[in-house]
Amino acid sequence: GQSRAISGVGSLLHQLAGPGGSVLEVGAGNGRLAHFLNRDGGPVAGRVIATDALAGRGFIGSFGDASVIAQPQQLSHDEAVATHAPTVVVSSWMPEEDWTAVWRAQPSVRAYVVLGECDGGQSGLPWETWGVRPSECFGAADADLPPPPWLVGPEPAADVVPPFQADGWARLGATEPAVAAVTRWMVGQGDEDTPRGNSTCATVFVRG
Repeated sequence: GQSRAISGVGSLLHQLAGPGGSVLEVGAGNGRLAHFLNRDGGPVAGRVIATDALAGRGFIGSFGDASVIAQPQQLSHDEAVATHAPTVVVSSWMPEEDWTAVWRAQPSVRAYVVLGECDGGQSGLPWETWGVRPSECFGAADADLPPPPWLVGPEPAADVVPPFQADGWARLGATEPAVAAVTRWMVGQGDEDTPRGNSTCATVFVRG
């Protein structure tokens, strides 16, 4: 259920942040995730700051839900990490652009958690965010579709490492069931029982 999922996410964030670390949610929308983490997130309760670039401008609902659970601070993701200097950053359904380079450049950040479709789905960018070459995300089955903007341009060379790896970070993988569960709860996304490419998941990146 919801409480169990939130507790699991809270435990993971606490493990990443440590006892005195802070947790920042960027792109928080209506503040739902941060609200429940602060209420039911166990060791991380009361330590999550919610921010969103459009908070306070009417764009605070999601998927038809216009209610405001907790008013996020009106800050873009880069303004938020510079202002709060968090230990851990969490983002749910990042748009199809890369925010993570800014987080890695912030010295205080030890880890970040991306919730949503991974590896070239609808969160972030294949190469810049996930370290997956764009051609691996657009196969023969997609040939009748217009190519996405991130497919235009040269492919990274075979010997080039992903940006997060070049920056000294490691990707831990999407193996935390509780975090995937809370993602599905937030967006009403029902994935198949068998994991697949681009499935809804949580992925953790840590500073090396």
